[in-house]
Amino acid sequence: MADFLNLNLDETPEIHLLSDGEHELRILSVDLKDFQSDEYGPSQALNIRTESIDDEFADDVYHTIWLPRKSDTPKQRAKTNKRIIDFCMACDVEPTNSLEITQFVGQVIKANVGTRTRKDTGEPQNYIKALV
Repeated sequence: MADFLNLNLDETPEIHLLSDGEHELRILSVDLKDFQSDEYGPSQALNIRTESIDDEFADDVYHTIWLPRKSDTPKQRAKTNKRIIDFCMACDVEPTNSLEITQFVGQVIKANVGTRTRKDTGEPQNYIKALV
């Protein structure tokens, strides 16, 4: 005898993108990722996943912040450090030389959200254009 699940799939809400503009986002996760490129060598980045505070069926919004690399010029390092400082300030976290990435999870940030096409799938996705 077959088992059937009563899932009410016909009542599933549509997941959609946020409109472009300013939104409040809650940080769901922050992961440190390692990358290797021919141009820059080894690199690391913070991959940040957020969700809308006001729209429960909006797709998650992702943001990447690259960390300084050994090959960076002083100007590149200053620009990278400024992005990290801005992220800390948006999260109400004191920017220090030693940060625990888990302290960002649960923080609410204001961000200017835009839409772009994913390179790997060709699908549209939201991204953080700027922290407010």
